[in-house]
Amino acid sequence: MKIKRILLALVALLMALCLCSCGAKIKYNGEDGSYTDKKGNEYLRAPSAYEPVSYESDKTFGTLLAGIGEFDLYQIAGAAKGEWVTTADGDVLYKKGVKLPTPVEFGAKSIYVCREGESIHAFARIEKSEEVSAILKAYLEGESIPYPNKMAEQSLRLRFVSDDYPFLYYRLTYLEYAGDVIVYTTDADGNEIETNYGKYFIYNRDEGRCVPAGDVVHKYVQ
Repeated sequence: MKIKRILLALVALLMALCLCSCGAKIKYNGEDGSYTDKKGNEYLRAPSAYEPVSYESDKTFGTLLAGIGEFDLYQIAGAAKGEWVTTADGDVLYKKGVKLPTPVEFGAKSIYVCREGESIHAFARIEKSEEVSAILKAYLEGESIPYPNKMAEQSLRLRFVSDDYPFLYYRLTYLEYAGDVIVYTTDADGNEIETNYGKYFIYNRDEGRCVPAGDVVHKYVQ
């Protein structure tokens, strides 16, 4: 019986080693910012605005080798196998040749309004199509200003939800300030111009865009 237990333990160990070896080792290429596995499959890193809705946490897809770190990769649940993967921290990689949708192409149908935290906590959902469109239009077409140099009273996450990409969120930051944000500039003659941009803003750290948001989201925060 003792020999049998030892043999069973050895078999289990060999199976675990086989499973570990099956995972792809995906290495960072500093020349073009891509990631490549041993089979030559290339992956690109999505901006942090793209988040997985969930991932298959029970098994690793492979290992991301970047700098001196190694990070487990997981298949994003609901996406085509091997095309969309993520780290446990939500860093999304997509296979080269796969389309990364623009915010418009994403086709958002609703927006979760979420508190910050390690897990997603949505306390409101914006579902009216005209409001979803107004928020996205404000972000894409609004005048970008320097990030306000004061503490926001509210810092929330807007997670756009799509039927076309049900396995991804498109995420932006929503900011509310206690008082109006005023920006001072000068015209060609050196005269000071004071512009009041209000209290509510949408921000994307990757792009550095901070734009007035109007009061659509504020109605759901009150």
